[in-house]
Amino acid sequence: MKLGLTGKKAIVTGATRGIGLAIAECLANEGVDVAICARNAEEVSDTVMALKAKGVTAIGEAIDVGNGQAYKEWLDTSAKSLGGLDIFIPNVTGGADNNEDDWRSHFEVDVMGTVRGCEVTLPY
Repeated sequence: MKLGLTGKKAIVTGATRGIGLAIAECLANEGVDVAICARNAEEVSDTVMALKAKGVTAIGEAIDVGNGQAYKEWLDTSAKSLGGLDIFIPNVTGGADNNEDDWRSHFEVDVMGTVRGCEVTLPY
């Protein structure tokens, strides 16, 4: 694809597997510099190396999006490290369990992770 995104800067959360990985790879293939996060440090490191091999700047860190303060700090640091931000893709999810405590946890990751992400990245 030629989407005209060369030189843009993106943050993709939950980007070491599945849809998030496919999104990060697609962006890198288009010439987009990418910052990624996920909970598994080894998977983040492997994914960052694979994205860099596509010729773009790629950075990443193991982050739990449910930890609001650490997540916001990572978003800010990543946008600064990339030299700005054009695209924010909040891809993480807490899952789909059925008890009340799990739903609260999922709300913190799915909804509040997106809210926090928009708050921090919008100025960029």
